[in-house]
Amino acid sequence: MKLPKSYLERGRELLGMDLRSLAAFRIGLGCVVLVDLAFNRFPDTWWFYSDLGALPRSAILEHASRAPYVSLHMASGSAAFAACLFAIAAGFALMLAAGYRTRLATIASWILMVSLHNRAPLVLQGGDVVLRMLLFWAMFLPLGARWSLDALRDSISPRRPQTHLSAGTIALLVQMASIYVFTAWLKTGDAWERGSAVYYALSIDSFAREPFASFLLGHGQLLYWLTKGVVVWEAAAPFLLLVPICFGPFRSLVVLGFIALHVGFSLGLKIGLFSPICIVGWLAFLPGWFWERRGGTEPKWTVEAPPRPNPFAEAAALAFLCLGLSWNLSTVDDLEIELPSTLKQVGRLIRIDQKWSMFAPQPMTDDGWYVIPGKTVGGRDVELWRTGTDTAIAPARPTLAVEKPACVSCGFPNQRWRKYMRNLWLKENAQMRLYYGRALCRDYNERRAMLDALATFRIVYMREITPPPGALPDPIEEVQIWDHFCFDEQEVAARQGRSR
Repeated sequence: MKLPKSYLERGRELLGMDLRSLAAFRIGLGCVVLVDLAFNRFPDTWWFYSDLGALPRSAILEHASRAPYVSLHMASGSAAFAACLFAIAAGFALMLAAGYRTRLATIASWILMVSLHNRAPLVLQGGDVVLRMLLFWAMFLPLGARWSLDALRDSISPRRPQTHLSAGTIALLVQMASIYVFTAWLKTGDAWERGSAVYYALSIDSFAREPFASFLLGHGQLLYWLTKGVVVWEAAAPFLLLVPICFGPFRSLVVLGFIALHVGFSLGLKIGLFSPICIVGWLAFLPGWFWERRGGTEPKWTVEAPPRPNPFAEAAALAFLCLGLSWNLSTVDDLEIELPSTLKQVGRLIRIDQKWSMFAPQPMTDDGWYVIPGKTVGGRDVELWRTGTDTAIAPARPTLAVEKPACVSCGFPNQRWRKYMRNLWLKENAQMRLYYGRALCRDYNERRAMLDALATFRIVYMREITPPPGALPDPIEEVQIWDHFCFDEQEVAARQGRSR
């Protein structure tokens, strides 16, 4: 007769993580870092990571002067320097995915990711915070104990996979749970209470993914139940991870439920790597039962056992866990918790500062698109921004189109541009419009002759308010947020004279 598991064994099962799941988590973590660097960072090296682009270092220092942020990327304003750091980060991400010098690769990847985030805060979104936190807690986990080059090198005698329990596994569990519990806690707006939040989210044209978004918008009752279901799942499902009954199958279903949630998010909204990053985070929670049901034998590239947790690392992980949890609690206004300034400085320094306010307190209702009409030195009218293309700075056209594009979200090459242009519209970032204007002039004029050089332009935001479900929309408001001159009058006259 099989004896019941002891409380210690049960606790290890509930709070620990299977080494194969940690290996899958490690591989996914390295891959998302590589994808982010290759497709969301490197193509915009000049625009967002050089002093000639839209986010020069001087502007970033002024923008983040109140926070003790540290960045290796701030050492130089050269695009080549930034590209070199991207290449180094990609190298460490490859090491992480392959499990080679895993601990070193994890620490280096976290340092470079924090540095990158501090360099260009205006292009960050919620997925970046999740990725940063996953890399932070990954430093306290034995990610290279299975399916890694480290394990292949150190292998002596393969053993049946075991569950690893440490402060790191507990911290990662609390971190992932916090993302959803606090998101649900902060969703206090009327739209969530009335069941219209998903309608408003899908109505944000700059995020809507067609045609699925339009399909859902045509089913009001479905949107109501999706809104209610999202809040209930986010608030309750993280606690289901600790249900001990039928542990293996039940936890697997919970993890697959979160993965399905993020697949659904990505079907309707263009939110960059947010969903893939969160899915990678949930891979760490797959129980041993999941892998055993897949069948097969344990590969030779395993170590006999993961290294024992270092007591100093364990103490540090628990201290940072308390700080991170306290930081999350301080974001809830009703609790009125104020962290001491010293703790805030520590949190910002190591970048475990976080606030999970995705579509909270409710989705935004003001939306729109950009029109940037300009005039060349020779007097020709040009359009500097248009949607429906795969480039942020489109070729000039002789006419200016102000009608609503068929696909607003298609006008952004990636989530970085989508987030940056949204931030550019906000009043608190008004001072950043000057640098965008200067970069736009440089980018346009370096490829053109004198009379074709851009002389002046204005940035116009075509503001559209999302009406309540079933109501008629208000007229679109044309809001000019910036007027820019690439040259002074004397230089324009000189260029015109030289071209005659």
